[in-house]
Amino acid sequence: MKIFVSNVLASSEPDYYALYNNRAVVYFKKGFIELGLRDLEKALSIAQPDNKEKYRQQLENTYYEYSTNLARENDFQKACDIMTKAIILIPDKALYYDDRGKYYAMIDKTDSAISDYTKSININPNNSQSYYNRGMAYYSDKSDKKATLADFAKAAKLHPKDPNVYLMRGTLFVGEGKLNAIIREYTKSINADTSFIQAYVFRADLYKSMGNMDKDDVPKVVEI
Repeated sequence: MKIFVSNVLASSEPDYYALYNNRAVVYFKKGFIELGLRDLEKALSIAQPDNKEKYRQQLENTYYEYSTNLARENDFQKACDIMTKAIILIPDKALYYDDRGKYYAMIDKTDSAISDYTKSININPNNSQSYYNRGMAYYSDKSDKKATLADFAKAAKLHPKDPNVYLMRGTLFVGEGKLNAIIREYTKSINADTSFIQAYVFRADLYKSMGNMDKDDVPKVVEI
């Protein structure tokens, strides 16, 4: 009934932006997210200047929440599409580029992911996660090991307690015979987080391949 009344009012007063906002609220409560977004977009487009900021913030937040929910449901392409709308609305928010970059990475659009992480870094050069994410994108692409190492190094400098960075740096050397370098990075990962099981497992496997059974990390993994 509420939607019907809102439809009638919106038809009779097509320039009354508050009606679109009110109908959007009803749509959201009913689970009609796309219809609600359409109404918020309309409200923003026709709102008076003193009301535009309110609708812009509301629309921005809804875009972000909706794209996040889509990603949780593994609909990464649609999550990218919705996040793009948020970026058009707010083009200088680093978080949005980071998130869209992750969604691009999940659908193997590596170049687009790298581009978004770079934009995020340009906006906020002190976010270690952006460097780590871009390093992972380079790593998955296997195209630029130097850039991968540079991004992991920057991430480690900004956030030295992130065990994932050291684990990935060690993994980069696998197959190159740089056993000491690999052990060093895995050990740094463990020192950064002594409960990080994956680092113990990787180091244990490496010790076994070297015949150093006395340095087996398996008991530590069992303990954790």
